[in-house]
Amino acid sequence: MTAALMSALLGLVALVGTLVLTAPAQAAADTDHLVAGERLGARESLVSPGGSAVLVVQSSGRVSLYGPDGDVVWTVDGRVRGATLGLDAQGRLRLVAPDGRELWTPDADEGVQVLGARLEVRDDGDLVLLDAAGATVWATGTAQRASALTAGGSVVPGQPLTSPDGRHVLVVRRTGNVVLLGPDSLPRWAAGTDGQGAALTLDEAGVLVVRDDDGAVVWRTHRAPVPGSTLVLQDDGDLVLLAPDGSALWSSGTGLGAASLAVDDALVTGGHLDGPDGHLRLTLTQDELALRYDETVVWQAPAVPGPGASVRVRSDGRLVLVGGDGRALWGTPAPDGAAVPGTTLRLDSAGALLTAGNGQELWRMDVPQDVLVSVEQPVDCTLVTAPVPLASTVLTSHSVRVHACLADAVDGLITQARAAGIELGASGWRSREQQQAARERNCRTTSSGAVVCHPPTAVPGHSRHEWGLALDLTDHGRLIRTGTPAWEWLVEHAGDYGLRNLPGEPWHWSVDGS
Repeated sequence: MTAALMSALLGLVALVGTLVLTAPAQAAADTDHLVAGERLGARESLVSPGGSAVLVVQSSGRVSLYGPDGDVVWTVDGRVRGATLGLDAQGRLRLVAPDGRELWTPDADEGVQVLGARLEVRDDGDLVLLDAAGATVWATGTAQRASALTAGGSVVPGQPLTSPDGRHVLVVRRTGNVVLLGPDSLPRWAAGTDGQGAALTLDEAGVLVVRDDDGAVVWRTHRAPVPGSTLVLQDDGDLVLLAPDGSALWSSGTGLGAASLAVDDALVTGGHLDGPDGHLRLTLTQDELALRYDETVVWQAPAVPGPGASVRVRSDGRLVLVGGDGRALWGTPAPDGAAVPGTTLRLDSAGALLTAGNGQELWRMDVPQDVLVSVEQPVDCTLVTAPVPLASTVLTSHSVRVHACLADAVDGLITQARAAGIELGASGWRSREQQQAARERNCRTTSSGAVVCHPPTAVPGHSRHEWGLALDLTDHGRLIRTGTPAWEWLVEHAGDYGLRNLPGEPWHWSVDGS
């Protein structure tokens, strides 16, 4: 949506008013919310407080949410002209035809009644239904994830910075440490403020600091302040403080290079390839061609490269170290046959692999298992604030994979349920790839470009399943539904094990209900 169109929408709101009310409810024009008894009619809108997001009910009956970048981020198409969207007297969010027919509700497919007290549009692009206490009971999940911090902004626990591609996350742990997590959810950089920090802040003067609860600075970038600076978490994983002219003032030094080398490409002296999670690096210097996992050398070519050397992938399917004089100093074995189309050297999280275009493996070098990173995870689930790798999960005695902090509770819950005649089963932790697969399976893109998911499925990096702190529960192999004996039993007993239900998904239980 262009700026002109956004301006026109806002002008329309100002001209005709935002709300059509069911008496005796009243609301101000240009509001960012609805309360019980209020509704939006055709060509009427809700506008976020800062004006960056707009919810519009179109004459055709389609409801569209425009995000901060002007694109449609969520839509529901009632396909009935004159449809209205609102909260009824009981607090149900409904899209209703002029004749009173219900066209859509958040819980229409599941039959789970979601009741709220306030529907609001937020500046980050999320449409949220809140209960009377202000807790979220439903949301479109379209909040735009921040990847940059401007002057005066802060990163605090629960409000991270995320790279635009979602692979890297900067968090403030509840312990106070500021940590940059890579695609494998393991730390790649930290401020070292454990037990001290409370927030990472970019001061108005352009200084990046970590402050404690009393406001005292416990960490900072040691350079002259530049007003107007911006902190950016890039897709390559580098956290960079940029001056207004775009020059780098400070960096975490965690930027990742290319992960692959194809035919006709060259890795030159001083260059490197990086694995997708930042642990594995293939480096070429005058002294060595070496593969390192963090600081551990896991492989080294049996030749000294010398000045002007390069590494090349040849069309015959070989990886070759070439000296400055053009002679081959080392190479992988030649495969059978002549040319091998599409040969590529690629680094993954656990090794280097040379493959042909058809997927045939030509050569590989694996990282020894005892070298691979495994970090100690907290035993208190409240200290888990981001996705965790497989190495940080455990398999419970009932064969449910979860974060170690939740294992005993899961076993206790299932044991007690089965003693009560409930054949409870569960699935827990998911990898990022599994979460992406679930989203692709459950979500579709509408003709307007919006993503609609059924059942609701979080964007990778934002699911409690990836943290190992959520369960999808079944009874006799079928997902839990409201009104069943299993549901009633969980409502009564799950809280004893620190688990809360996500409203609208009776099968989904987690440590914080999200």
